[in-house]
Amino acid sequence: MESRSRDSGSRGRVPDMTETPYRPLIRRQVDLERAWRRLMGPGDFSHHSLWLMVVLADDRPFPHLVEIDEAVEPPDPDEVAGFARFLRHLVIDMGEGSRVALLRSRPGPPGVTDEDRAWAQATYAACRPKVRISRHRVLRTAGGCRTKKRPGRKLPRPLCPIPPAAR
Repeated sequence: MESRSRDSGSRGRVPDMTETPYRPLIRRQVDLERAWRRLMGPGDFSHHSLWLMVVLADDRPFPHLVEIDEAVEPPDPDEVAGFARFLRHLVIDMGEGSRVALLRSRPGPPGVTDEDRAWAQATYAACRPKVRISRHRVLRTAGGCRTKKRPGRKLPRPLCPIPPAAR
């Protein structure tokens, strides 16, 4: 796991190459939140990052995370389109039935800000309609991990299959 976004006092231990990778079953929101908590640890985050986990068709995560560092400002429409292309290619390469889980980490209190909402909207837009995503967004801050549905709005259909035309 990359640890650039964490303060030096809370860096996680790099696993030995002989250790069995952490690959829990992720079928429900609670499973996803538990996995993020274990992978990210209790550290305080001093940088803005977007983390990506690929969950394979067997409901277990691929044993590597992707960190997009310096994710301070929400992406503009061209960046969202580029991220969407990247995600489509990624899930195709990872195999039918794979999906992505995204986590934004940032310094500051655990409350959801307008900037967090803009990031959530941008990541949902990048995933629609051809990338399977997890149903809830997860925000990891220095103050804790928080999951939240978009208030007053129906969420996109979870775990939508990738249409054959996109493969």
